[in-house]
Amino acid sequence: MLAAPAAAPRRALLAIVGLAALGVAIRLNNVFRYPADWGFDASFNWRYIYRMSRDWALPHPAAGWSTGDPPLYFTVSALLFRGLEALGLRDLAVIALPLLNTLLGLALVWLAVVLVRRVDPESPRRAWLAGGLLLFLPAHIQMSVMVNEQMLAALLTSLAVFALAVRSTPGSQRGAAERRQAPAEAERVELRRAAATGAAAGLA
Repeated sequence: MLAAPAAAPRRALLAIVGLAALGVAIRLNNVFRYPADWGFDASFNWRYIYRMSRDWALPHPAAGWSTGDPPLYFTVSALLFRGLEALGLRDLAVIALPLLNTLLGLALVWLAVVLVRRVDPESPRRAWLAGGLLLFLPAHIQMSVMVNEQMLAALLTSLAVFALAVRSTPGSQRGAAERRQAPAEAERVELRRAAATGAAAGLA
C-alpha cells in the first residue's frame, strides 16, 4: 500500500526529465534542419555578421536593414564565424550560430525555473510548469533557431529582471545574510548588483 505514494514522485521526476529531453531534442533537431536563411531578417543578419567579421567596424545604422540593431549579438556571432573560418570550418557557421541561439533560449528556460523556484520554493511544480511552458512555446522554439539578436536580448533583459526579483524577494536567505553584513560591505554588494543589473539591461 505504501509503494504507490512513494512511486508518485519518481514518476513525476521521470515525466519532467522526459519532457525536458523532448524539448531539447526538438530544438537540436531544428539546429540541423532549419534553413539558415529563414527567419526574421535572416539574410540581412548574415550580411551584417559577415561584414563585421571582415573589418570589425560598426556600420552606419542606416546602412542596411539590420545595422540599426544593437551590435553585441552580431559582434559575438562574427567572432564565432571568424574562429570557425580560422580553423577551416567556415561551413559549420550555419549550424554554430543557430546552436548559439538555441543555447541562449535554453538558458532562458532555466532562468524561468530558477526564478519561480526562488519566489515560491514551497511549490516546485510551479517552477517546472513555468519552464515547460517556455520550453514548448511555439514562438520561442522558432525564434531560438533563427540567426538574430532576439534570444540574446531576451536573456539579458531576463537577467536584469531576475536580479531585481531576487533582491526584492521577501525572506530570502541571501537578503537575510546581507542584512547581517557591515553597512559598508552591504553597500558594496548592493552597488555590484546594481552595476550588473544595469549592464545586463543596457547590453540588451
